[in-house]
Amino acid sequence: MGSRTVIASSVWVLLPVLLLATVPVGAQEGEMVSPTQLWSTTPTAQATVQDVAMDANGRMAAAVVSDGGLGNFDDNEVFAWDLARAKNSADAGFGHDPQGGITAPEGLGVVALEPAPGGKADLLAVGREGGSGSGNENEIYTYAISRGGGSAQNASYPSGGQPNGAVEALWFDLNGSRMLAHHEGTLSLLKGTGTSFRQLDTWSRSGATIQDVAVTPDLSYALVATSSNTPNQNGGRLDLLSLSDTAIEPAGSKTTTRSTFTAVALDDDARYVAAGDDAKTVFYWSLDPNQATKDDTDDRNFSKLAWTDTNGPGAVTELAMSGDGLRFAAGFDSGAFLVYVQTELEDDGPLATRDTNKPFATKGAPSEITFTNQDTTLFVQSGTVSSPGALYAFNTLQFNANASLNPLWLIDGVGTFAASENGNRLIVGQGASVAAYEQAYKAEITHAALSPLQPGDKFSLEVTVRNAGSAYDEYTLDLEDVPSGWSTQIDPPIVSVMPGESATVTANLTADRSQPPGDAPVTLIAQSRFAPGADPVGSNEI
Repeated sequence: MGSRTVIASSVWVLLPVLLLATVPVGAQEGEMVSPTQLWSTTPTAQATVQDVAMDANGRMAAAVVSDGGLGNFDDNEVFAWDLARAKNSADAGFGHDPQGGITAPEGLGVVALEPAPGGKADLLAVGREGGSGSGNENEIYTYAISRGGGSAQNASYPSGGQPNGAVEALWFDLNGSRMLAHHEGTLSLLKGTGTSFRQLDTWSRSGATIQDVAVTPDLSYALVATSSNTPNQNGGRLDLLSLSDTAIEPAGSKTTTRSTFTAVALDDDARYVAAGDDAKTVFYWSLDPNQATKDDTDDRNFSKLAWTDTNGPGAVTELAMSGDGLRFAAGFDSGAFLVYVQTELEDDGPLATRDTNKPFATKGAPSEITFTNQDTTLFVQSGTVSSPGALYAFNTLQFNANASLNPLWLIDGVGTFAASENGNRLIVGQGASVAAYEQAYKAEITHAALSPLQPGDKFSLEVTVRNAGSAYDEYTLDLEDVPSGWSTQIDPPIVSVMPGESATVTANLTADRSQPPGDAPVTLIAQSRFAPGADPVGSNEI
């Protein structure tokens, strides 16, 4: 997480000293400020953006486009943009139509990038979710972006072991050495060397369809919700799976007979589980690692009763959990979402409560929810590729069961999105277009005028620091270019400010008695905790 200096106000102190009030520019108090659009492009005019991906640091972005047809190979392509090299360029550094050397690549629909924390992604995987009737609609292709389209290799399977069904989702582990693929009814664990991935193991439940899958970032655990394929038979099951370098092993399970689980979420350490069903209920478990059961080979189980919220505004369509497992969010098919927070743990299981008592209305049912920036930022995307909704941003400081919830900003017409780990960069699909965004970071400082002061005088200046950016920020305030012999203090030296809101600090200065008459430059600066890079994000000199 970078830190950059915000030159917010520069004052010239004249002995006698005179400070002038700054004139604020930009957004007015309370106005919504959107992220900065770095670029927007339509990679293939006749195709729709089916999926997008971004690596952990926001240095690489990718998209897959498809027309969903059966005969036009030109409209099934995969692209990647190197934002580390040229963040403002819409020219894809990697673009490939997989038909070259790969059989019938119709219906491309899923793209994934290796997370590459601390670096830049090079591995890219794309899966098919459309059928051509040729028996290969479940293929996965892996590329090395630096080597171009010619690096593509198909995932390999034992004879007769290729899973049936469209590719629904793909996940890399942190270093790109393993991949998990979700097909319609099967999970495949694959291990790779470079772009060559081979299947290690598969998992499926006989007579059941996979409804949703959640994984830990290191790909050590997966949580799977399944439903019965038998007509008119209610009931669903949750399975916690341990993913090693060689196999998929059971680590705990839970069944329900009255409803079907439709969405699941898992924290980073597989200690907490959330699940939602088609009967408007959200469940929350703590997986106690010290109470193993005979069906629990990895010391995790669902033996305790779950905390439940049975009054949701509809069937649950999407769930997300913070990395520490203490907060989770649920989206509903009525076009709304709620946020929950853990309150305490008791003998009969975890307790939670609504962190947003009133459901927030979205444009369509939420289809993707993500916590970023050390669990402080929540992104909620509603709608689908075929019926786009909007992307909303929230900060966890906004959540209050007794207050209405308003987004920090929204981007309309979004059908799919991905974000960097710190939430600073976003890639979105909007119909046939792909757009990259970066959070806007800007501070404005204003202060009142002071009467002229004599050398040796002390004065206090009340300063207003306003966040004119799109993201929550924390500013460290300081004075620069202070003449020798002066004493200074800012109280408080650090302030946290939501977008559109302000904080007040006091700058205390004492001029040196030996200071000769004339102009003395003093610059008040604010350092942003979250903004990337080192360049100033704004200036206001007087």
